[in-house]
Amino acid sequence: MSFPDDYASTFSGDDTGDIFDAPDVVRQSPTTSERVVDTQSGFLVVIKRVDSRLSLSVKRRLGTPPVSSILLTPDESLKLSRILAGSRSDSHPPTRINTPISPDVDGWLASIEDLDREAGQFQESNDVEPGQRSNPHSRSYTARRPRSTRRRTATPFKISKKQIIVSASCLVLVPLLAFAGYKTLTSKIPAPKPAAMATAPAAMDVEALEAERVNKFSRVFVSDMLDFSPATYKVSQIHAMANMSPELLESYWKETHFPLTIDQLKSSPQGMTLMITKIDQQRTDEQARKVDIYAELVSPNSKISNPVHLQLKVGTSIDGQLRVLEQKDLSAKK
Repeated sequence: MSFPDDYASTFSGDDTGDIFDAPDVVRQSPTTSERVVDTQSGFLVVIKRVDSRLSLSVKRRLGTPPVSSILLTPDESLKLSRILAGSRSDSHPPTRINTPISPDVDGWLASIEDLDREAGQFQESNDVEPGQRSNPHSRSYTARRPRSTRRRTATPFKISKKQIIVSASCLVLVPLLAFAGYKTLTSKIPAPKPAAMATAPAAMDVEALEAERVNKFSRVFVSDMLDFSPATYKVSQIHAMANMSPELLESYWKETHFPLTIDQLKSSPQGMTLMITKIDQQRTDEQARKVDIYAELVSPNSKISNPVHLQLKVGTSIDGQLRVLEQKDLSAKK
């Protein structure tokens, strides 16, 4: 498929762009009313005059994919804009309407033009002799500055002695009144309560938070220490011993013969459920607490439960972590 305007340009060396003002010429054919813009994106933009209007159509070359937009290079945009501007000026030539103007209006317009042309260079003239008037129809008269731009002599600013005395009195009285008002307001404010009474609720909140922290720590510790399931025995015991003091860890390791063998674990009761029923705390000093834990070990094969009573001494290490310093099994004493 080919188009009549699909040919290489025969013009070169034109840097002004005036070549785009001429109508498009098809080889071996006369000048037509159609103007064509051949885009590099594969489309032909055809502008044709229809009476007093313009018709714009787009033709796609063979092999060009159909799209909803056309890309124009700067030269192509310039050419299209000049075609449209030239078509509009040809169809609507500029006209000028000459309206008769009275001599007074003509003179006023002339004076305004002179003022705009020589703005800032005129000065108001007071040398006009009596009986002489400038001719409003002539442009040789001296233009006067508009009233809004005439210079006016500024009135000197004067301060009387009375105003000076009043200002000085205000400078002295205002600080005194402000100081008196401050003393009056501060004298009616009640004295603050002692700091001990204000900090008492805060201390109680800290104690309650610390007690809750020890409760959670003790529950997890006892659950890990009494876990003898073959699948989780080692992990639970290591986690429990990690929360012991070095002295307690050494003695616990020897007493439990850690780690137990698989046969020893299978011979121990399996599937036991630990139910913690009660936890009592008592602070022994600023760094340690005595914690009594009461629980029940329930067997899955019977409804019989074994009571458990463990007593822990929980303290805070240097790094702020809780550690079990001592532990006692008081279950047999019941």
